[in-house]
Amino acid sequence: MDASRILITGASGFVGQHLVSSLLQGDTFSELLCVDRQAEAACPATERIRHFNADLGRKEEIAAIVAAHRPTHIVHLAAASAGAGTDRDQIFAVNVEGTRTLLDAAAEITPFPRVLFISSGYVYGDREGIGAALETSPLGPLWRFGAYTDSKIEAENCARNYPAFTMIARPFTHIGPGQAPTFALSSFARQIAQIEAGRQEPIIRVGNLAAKRDFLDVRDVVTAYTLLLTHGVPGEAYNIATNNPLTTQSLLDRLIAMARVSVSVEVDPNRLRPADIQCSTGDSSKLTRATAWRPQISLNQTLADTLNYWRNREGVV
Repeated sequence: MDASRILITGASGFVGQHLVSSLLQGDTFSELLCVDRQAEAACPATERIRHFNADLGRKEEIAAIVAAHRPTHIVHLAAASAGAGTDRDQIFAVNVEGTRTLLDAAAEITPFPRVLFISSGYVYGDREGIGAALETSPLGPLWRFGAYTDSKIEAENCARNYPAFTMIARPFTHIGPGQAPTFALSSFARQIAQIEAGRQEPIIRVGNLAAKRDFLDVRDVVTAYTLLLTHGVPGEAYNIATNNPLTTQSLLDRLIAMARVSVSVEVDPNRLRPADIQCSTGDSSKLTRATAWRPQISLNQTLADTLNYWRNREGVV
């Protein structure tokens, strides 16, 4: 094992926990520096992990951690997510200024760490009638698809100011066990588990099911991140996608088929809102050429694992 040290922001989040788990299965990194406002509570206890409860809004704090521990690699996951709300100033403070703070700190150590900034496939906007986005496809436009998408476009602009050591990953919609129920597929799985446990009437309440997304398993996504840390080229962007957009309705149908009880579906007006992006889909050929990455986990397996996660949480035998 060498002295490679990886710093992971947002380590306690949905994706962060899967990334940490994946990295612990290998020996590429001798030390994992987990940075989050609640990292210690979520990351596993092991001698390879060091926890830092820190906020990217505090520049001196982040600079001190980076300077003291000199990571050889960084994965910047921390962000206000797509479901975090509509406070534009707050989303930009986290997603844009937080990114700038981290990259400024990374630029001060020698040699530079290899940094993977996690953007989003949403930066391409709506691909309905256009087809899968390539890395060279135009981004945006701004102010059309919401504060989260705008913030990721602006954060990418920050990342491109550091081409000597920063790569950009653009993952499309990823789902899986452990995702918060504020996201649609996780919410559906949780509702089914609650129905099976007798805690909810046999009705799944839903919002807009017509939006089409490139659905990926979160574990395939973190595999792509790991491969990019080694094989990605600084200054480049990489899509993580399937080029096979599916409706949310089609995945709900699969979940219902896995339920142990009969359920019906009811539209909840409080959840019903038009999709800013009707179709989000990308081409990951560039990633595959660079790393040989391809999705390995079927959507049926992803949905089954997500449902079983919620069954365990709800005490369903």
